[in-house]
Amino acid sequence: MPRIRRFSFLALLALTGCMKYANEYMPDRARDPDVFGDPKGLVAYISMKDGNAAKHFAGGVDLRAFDGERRKAGPVAAFRFGVDAGATWKFQMRCESAVPQQVNVRVNGSSLGSFAASGPSSWSAAVPGGVLVRDTAALVEVVSETGLGILELGFVRP
Repeated sequence: MPRIRRFSFLALLALTGCMKYANEYMPDRARDPDVFGDPKGLVAYISMKDGNAAKHFAGGVDLRAFDGERRKAGPVAAFRFGVDAGATWKFQMRCESAVPQQVNVRVNGSSLGSFAASGPSSWSAAVPGGVLVRDTAALVEVVSETGLGILELGFVRP
């Protein structure tokens, strides 16, 4: 009988070692990177009015807070975009802020810069070479003091 218990324990241990467990402490957007070829169909630029905009949200965006034109983004909002890493891109966004605040934008962890948002605001910056990764979705993080109303954002050709 002990031999059967030992064998069943080893079999159970071997089977659970092959399973993929999600890292519960890692942010949702970083658990499984988005690679092209998957059915998500990410594009380079989105308007919040677009019906497919929600699949670009990686965190910090309230899906219920939508007035038909803008979406409420929290102090840290993250978005995914499908861009060709071999091309030259410029990042741009249009947003609205109820209070004057400083907004920082990061792409794949690299800072693109910051701007002062007060009322309706537009901002753009060139994306330096080496920031985008080939065959992987670009992760854009918009960090503000109190959150923003985002109208559109993404990557455009200069």
